[in-house]
Amino acid sequence: MPLNPSANRNQLQFLSLEESIEEDALVRIIDLFVKTFDPCELGFQVKGQSNEGRPAYAADKMIGLYLYGIRSSRKLARECKRNIEMWWLLGEQKSCFKTIANFRKDNQLGFENLFVHFRKFCLDLDLYGRHTVAIDGSKFRVQNSMKNNYN
Repeated sequence: MPLNPSANRNQLQFLSLEESIEEDALVRIIDLFVKTFDPCELGFQVKGQSNEGRPAYAADKMIGLYLYGIRSSRKLARECKRNIEMWWLLGEQKSCFKTIANFRKDNQLGFENLFVHFRKFCLDLDLYGRHTVAIDGSKFRVQNSMKNNYN
């Protein structure tokens, strides 16, 4: 029985990012949420005002990158290079881990205001029911002796 031929890796191909991302993908929701506010009003530093040095990344793109859900700056930088959804979200910008980490460090007040805005956004869409309160009564006993602790 003949084998299915594989594609040539050296063949030039056209790729549409818009068609590659599904209509109900999470990155589309992140993109729509980021468009609902102005980063300056929430307290984010907007860079790129001077003509010196390398051009800065847009604050809304970096916020979308943060909201994608991966907390490690190095993992985010890796995903920027290999994840098609990240290419679509960031407009094919691939920032390094240090840029991502510095954006988080420099905009702590902006992120606090972002979470308040997100809570209001969810309340406006009636995503929080606010009817059920769950209390977990679990009790855990932990021990971290020298023989149980591994480095």
